[in-house]
Amino acid sequence: MSHMETPIEEPETMGSDAERPRPKARPLLIVAAVVVVLVLAVWTFTAYRAGDDSGASMPATDSADADFARDVDVRRLAYDVAQTQANQCGMLLGRLDLWGLPKSSPDGYMT
Repeated sequence: MSHMETPIEEPETMGSDAERPRPKARPLLIVAAVVVVLVLAVWTFTAYRAGDDSGASMPATDSADADFARDVDVRRLAYDVAQTQANQCGMLLGRLDLWGLPKSSPDGYMT
């Protein structure tokens, strides 16, 4: 036998099924899986029913819901503009560095 070969036990020497303890986690795992599936099914059904806006009315122009939606949109837009401009500024300053030019003109602004 070479160093790469390892002895393999035959099934008869490993013991019979009666000698080995049965894992008790398997029934628990099945029950947990069934519970998860049922919870997801109930949640999906209730979310679908709650999302049915066929009879719902639109919020008023001056309602808290409308103000919140506007505020979130304005904040997101302002954040996007600030991040985009910061990125563009970094790219332009990087180009000036690559070209070996100063970051500000000695002649003044945009001359």
